Amino acid sequence: RRWRKSLVTTPLFMTQTFIGTSLEAYPVEFLNMQKSYVVVYGGDVLKDLSFDPAAIRHQCERELRGKLLLLRTTYLETRGKADWIRNLIRASLTAFLSIFHALLYLKGGVLPENPRETISAMAEAYHLDREIFFQCLEVKEEKENLSTTELKALFEKYANEIKKLREIVDKMETGR
Repeated sequence: RRWRKSLVTTPLFMTQTFIGTSLEAYPVEFLNMQKSYVVVYGGDVLKDLSFDPAAIRHQCERELRGKLLLLRTTYLETRGKADWIRNLIRASLTAFLSIFHALLYLKGGVLPENPRETISAMAEAYHLDREIFFQCLEVKEEKENLSTTELKALFEKYANEIKKLREIVDKMETGR
């Protein structure tokens, strides 16, 4: 209870067997865990994990399809209210950054340490408009206070870039 009040995430307890049998089903999650974790007790079971590029690509495709549908549906639920659109951008960008890491892994590069570097690397690797994602990051970090009209326009561009990325991933080969 004290952890929740202090906004400390509940630690995950997994066996090595569970991890080994889950890599194909959840490669993106384990890849992101491997990028940022702390061992508090026992052996380091994430350090030497390797990932099947085909499984990562498949999960990224599935996630992009599902999240794009959710993005569009949730946008309709905002009823055009600026605060709701802001919250949608904030929440969705976090999820997309996780997928971006996995897609950058498929390109074989070093995974960036922060969201701005991740966006920059993604834009370069997948020919996306980095400025749209930077502006969404500014909204997420509450550094940009756009009008309702500007937020709607940004959201439309954002959703279109995610759609473009989904189309790229759909056609992607998984060789590194």
